[in-house]
Amino acid sequence: MNAKQRKWIMTSARGRLRDTVYNAIHRVAAQHAVLRLDGEANLFCDAPAEPTAFIQWVHQSRRGLLAYAIEHGSSSIEDTSRDALSVFDEQASPVVSTQAVFDVLAADAEHDGYLTCLLQRELLVHGGIFGDEEARAFAAAYFRQHGVPATPMDVAAYRAGVDGLFLSFVSAVGSQHDVASDGAVLLAPVGIDRALLDAAVGYGCVTDVVEELTGPVLAEWLGRDGDGARAVVLPVVNPLTGQVLTQRRARDLAGVVLRHNRDHPDRPVFVFSDVSGIESCHTEVIEFDTVPMGALTGVDVGDSSLGGMSAWTLDVVSPRMVLLTSRVAFAVTGNRWLRGAVNDWSITYGHANTCALDDLAAAAALCLTPRRWFDEANDHTANNLRLLREAVVRFNSAECGFEGLSIGSHVDGGWHTTVRFHQRLFPFSVDGSFDVFTSLLEYHCVVSDSMRVVLLPGELFSWYYDPDAVEPHVVLRVNLSAPREAFQAFLWQLGQCSSELWQRTWNACQRSARVMAVGG
Repeated sequence: MNAKQRKWIMTSARGRLRDTVYNAIHRVAAQHAVLRLDGEANLFCDAPAEPTAFIQWVHQSRRGLLAYAIEHGSSSIEDTSRDALSVFDEQASPVVSTQAVFDVLAADAEHDGYLTCLLQRELLVHGGIFGDEEARAFAAAYFRQHGVPATPMDVAAYRAGVDGLFLSFVSAVGSQHDVASDGAVLLAPVGIDRALLDAAVGYGCVTDVVEELTGPVLAEWLGRDGDGARAVVLPVVNPLTGQVLTQRRARDLAGVVLRHNRDHPDRPVFVFSDVSGIESCHTEVIEFDTVPMGALTGVDVGDSSLGGMSAWTLDVVSPRMVLLTSRVAFAVTGNRWLRGAVNDWSITYGHANTCALDDLAAAAALCLTPRRWFDEANDHTANNLRLLREAVVRFNSAECGFEGLSIGSHVDGGWHTTVRFHQRLFPFSVDGSFDVFTSLLEYHCVVSDSMRVVLLPGELFSWYYDPDAVEPHVVLRVNLSAPREAFQAFLWQLGQCSSELWQRTWNACQRSARVMAVGG
């Protein structure tokens, strides 16, 4: 398959499904107010001020993150010591301690004056741009904070975000033995962007999508016959369902990977781990029970001789939950070959060689965002989830008498989850979640100043409707971070639309029963 064919497949795959959705949205938006709940943005909270303040400061001062923290934490102009970082950490309460970053850099300092030079030099010198090592140090501290071993030298920055890194990863794994090979065989859970998986197919990848990715599922998949290189994509927070990677599930998966790679060194399996949503867990219990794959070792699975998962994992993180405009993602792996191969493919695709100013802005959004911003957003998300569950219970008990609507299980992180519609709710044959999407989009409750709330069909996130399942249902993705008033209006609209659908179904069933009775 040549480059032109791959490009056509990518373009058509990305366009066919999403164009259908967005054309419908824009058609309705032209006549009515529409609140789209389909993006990654948190709609409840404004973007945190700290990353924006740093971006403005860095363009004026041409100095880096630590200099910013010292200046804003210092009680006097002369105070440029580590104590100023302590003051900044106490006042700003960033996700990553600037003192921890200082210690990371100090450990790798090439000479005694390195840190002083780093703090005082301007980013623009003779047309060159410095500062990338400081951004990588912040990213390294972020990974280390979540248990993933990393030094600034281990971290690489890429300008195509997580999606671009994913394509570079599957290309690298697929060509590890032969540049002209057929590509990797990829296992992914429901929730991964379908357009991204289709793009991977365009690069020669074969994808298998499962409802839930667990240790037994992975073991069965690895046991199948096949010669293709194997890869697994495993986000810490599922972007469709909100399920998080708990320590128990992560240990089960790590045990399967480590033992397989020990027994089959000629055909190892590699893991793509997206850590980006790890700060969005709804409860402290889940927050402390969540772990990236690269943080696990053989000790965690009961066999220290197996080594660490960081040797088989590419852990990636982007600031997209805070800074939507950033196209930078940071990646770390303990596998020298994998890092080199991903970097080579990223250069081939034009995803490498970021600007240091962009790197610093991404690191600021990732690390300087106050914890209280995430706490506030997560509390609001959890409250909207509670309201959604209550609305679903009311509908099921008062309207249809069975589980016509349901919420995805294990919703513990992220800003999204699923609403599932039972097939019995529909008075007509359904082919997929687009039927629900169209019904909700076209049905508008008569409420003063209300707006149509737009969700996305599950098929856009690699979920597939199975009419032959024991309990067939269709899925919509819900953004739980909507403002309280808008979310309550959506819940009322959801109830009204579902009631009308069920009433039509009930009437149709009654008519059918009367016809059969008369005919009998």
